[in-house]
Amino acid sequence: FGKPVPISAEHGEGIADIAVVIDRLVKKKRLLLEQAEQALSDTDIVESQTALLPNEADDGPEKPLQLTILGRPNVGKSTLVNALLKQERVITGATPGLTRDSISV
Repeated sequence: FGKPVPISAEHGEGIADIAVVIDRLVKKKRLLLEQAEQALSDTDIVESQTALLPNEADDGPEKPLQLTILGRPNVGKSTLVNALLKQERVITGATPGLTRDSISV
């Protein structure tokens, strides 16, 4: 999974840490795109840009996103999952412990 980045939206903790991680990933992606554009401009062969753009397949087989949401009982974890997926995938309610099984989406 890589190094976890704990955050608390309620207390604002960890938000700067996750922003740093996202910023690094964006800079890395931009650098790869710039390198691909430079390679395209340096060649005399006319090819589609997508053939020269970085591809996740270059790093090996594409893996699905694996996400863990942890928190105290009845704080809205299932509601958060439903909001992220934009569908009612997980049962929610006022009863603590209503959602017990992990889900695959």
